[in-house]
Amino acid sequence: MSDDQTEPTISFVQHELPPLEAGEYRLIVEQKIKNAATQTTIAEQAQQEYRFAICTERFQLHPNQVVKVFPPEDSRGAYAQALPHVMLSRTTLPWERSPYDSPAHDPAQHNGDSLDKDVTPWLAVLLFDQNDPPPTAMTAASGPAGHTTVRDLLHDDVHPENSRPDSAPPANPRGALPPNTLSYFQPEPWEDLLDCSETPDDPCQVIDIPVTLWKRVAPTRQDLPWLAHARTIKYGPSEQAYALVIGNRLPAAGHTSTAYLVSLEGMGAYLPDSGDPDGPPGLDQFDYIRLVSLKSWQFTTDPSGESRNQFATLLQNLTGAPDPDGRVDGLLRRPLPGLAVTGPHAEYVLDMLAQGYTALPYQTRAGQSTVTWYRGPLVPGHPPDEYKLPFESADNLIYRDPERNIYNTSYGAAWQLGRLLALADRNYAIGLYRWKLSLIQNTVQAAVKSAGINQRQRMAYYQQLTSILQDPGQIAQQNLKAPELPADLCAWLADLFILRGVPFWYLVPDESMLPPESLRFFLVDTQWAACLIDGAMSIGRATVSAWKHDQAFAPQWFEQISRAVQAETDESELPRLLSGFLLRSQAVKGWWPGIQVEGYDCNQHKLRLVRLDRLSDATLLALFDGEIAQVSIHEPLEGIHFGCDQSPPLNERRAAGVVDIQSLTGGSAEQASLPFTAADFARQRVASAQQVRFTLQRGS
Repeated sequence: MSDDQTEPTISFVQHELPPLEAGEYRLIVEQKIKNAATQTTIAEQAQQEYRFAICTERFQLHPNQVVKVFPPEDSRGAYAQALPHVMLSRTTLPWERSPYDSPAHDPAQHNGDSLDKDVTPWLAVLLFDQNDPPPTAMTAASGPAGHTTVRDLLHDDVHPENSRPDSAPPANPRGALPPNTLSYFQPEPWEDLLDCSETPDDPCQVIDIPVTLWKRVAPTRQDLPWLAHARTIKYGPSEQAYALVIGNRLPAAGHTSTAYLVSLEGMGAYLPDSGDPDGPPGLDQFDYIRLVSLKSWQFTTDPSGESRNQFATLLQNLTGAPDPDGRVDGLLRRPLPGLAVTGPHAEYVLDMLAQGYTALPYQTRAGQSTVTWYRGPLVPGHPPDEYKLPFESADNLIYRDPERNIYNTSYGAAWQLGRLLALADRNYAIGLYRWKLSLIQNTVQAAVKSAGINQRQRMAYYQQLTSILQDPGQIAQQNLKAPELPADLCAWLADLFILRGVPFWYLVPDESMLPPESLRFFLVDTQWAACLIDGAMSIGRATVSAWKHDQAFAPQWFEQISRAVQAETDESELPRLLSGFLLRSQAVKGWWPGIQVEGYDCNQHKLRLVRLDRLSDATLLALFDGEIAQVSIHEPLEGIHFGCDQSPPLNERRAAGVVDIQSLTGGSAEQASLPFTAADFARQRVASAQQVRFTLQRGS
């Protein structure tokens, strides 16, 4: 990842319309040849007709389509002034269908000219309070698989004569929609309403909303066009685009709220009107409205109702968070204050714990049960001197303290892990074995040629050849250059060097080192990473001669791996010293992806970011090139939420917290000269992205 100094930028886009809407199409091709002078047809070929269909999500969303929601799912925070929203990965999704059966019925398309007019989205975010009459979420109904299906949106009074002429009469009732419930499909041929790839038995999730509640919480026809937009985020040379759908209701302080992303396709006629509090005509004959739920989540708003940034609040309340001067002493090791250690070796034990070690039970090959010190690659202080690689086996890297009869298996565990990861990847293991075989063959051919070995005298030939292959010095005298490691093997090893694929318990062996809601800094023990690489390169190292052969060529293949690490990190030089931090917090769960981090050394020079990955739902790992002294963690630009001031315009005739969106779009000075669109509304309502800076105060 390159260290681009360009500040990230965000662009708001009114809408991203799809080239073609979902549905079935006919393409008719015909050819006529005319006389240019007389314009008479000379020849005419029969026209050719082609049929195709555009199919998009309708009753379900693929999980990858929902990038994130705000407020974060199952979170608790100061959300009383925040409108909930859903961020989608496909920028055209909110406009691929419509709440209206015809563009002429869409009130948004009467605003502005053909280039800047808004288009009403078919998706909406509905928010329900814990004190509302609860909408019924159907998770099990008439479907054969035990879940709700499209059939639950269809009426059961569809008669054969209403079907297509070429369709067979229905063997069973077609729908399971109760007669007192309004939904998308009225009593008419469902074959004309379902897309070509859809059937009544397709699964979906639905909610039944009381009509009285629907009138009080649903967005009005005038508000809905403002509640979706697209945005583009640029981080240096990279660019990402998203679509966002925003809710129209603020959550109540001290309450638990449930948000639903629902489909309003074809439901435009039943949306409330800002000038008619009684709702659209004909709606009172129903008790419920049944809608497809594409995503749902819950969150709780703090009872204080204070308007503050929850992202910043979470980081400021971390264990090991900055003091009033912004300093933090949060090294990755077991907490030492209050740790009771007694006995003759107490000072030694405390020193080992301060160095980041953890004591673990260990059983020797002889069956003896004892204790071993283990420390992963993430250490609180500068790592020790390097070992001379490669090693024959993991046993050569296990150290025993004879005075205390305690082992240190840190590097041995790294070596063995590298070997296990290599053996678990069949393609890598076979590729490395073949590469080593070709290297040995080259060595043999060169040795035979330079030493003048007589291959007819087989016994002497093998003795001389074995003597050469078991002596790294004699192998080096051949002046052979190792063939280039295949690109896929280099990339695999480069990922391993920056600890990708290393199980978390190897990185953090004790949970007390990284408790919930904590931030911990570390340096990377590159010798641990080198042992990991050596273990992964040990495939085929089954004999002494193979080990000696690896010793002769290890500097060359380590150089190749170094170049691969440079390519992996998009830089011209190998990282000198790696350092970083681990963050375990609900801020990661709620705001990933998009969290931005910047690392600085003690001279305030910005460090190159080598790796930024989420290891679990709530754990973030960052690696930098250089020794980190300060880090800034930024709220993601693409996830910045939509806020209202302390006194937003509420619609008193509707449910508590429902905002009069249309009134927020009026009276802008920009409207005097430029069209005011959904993008302008979104830009005005966003709450600024927050950042928290941590300065590391290294102690003992």
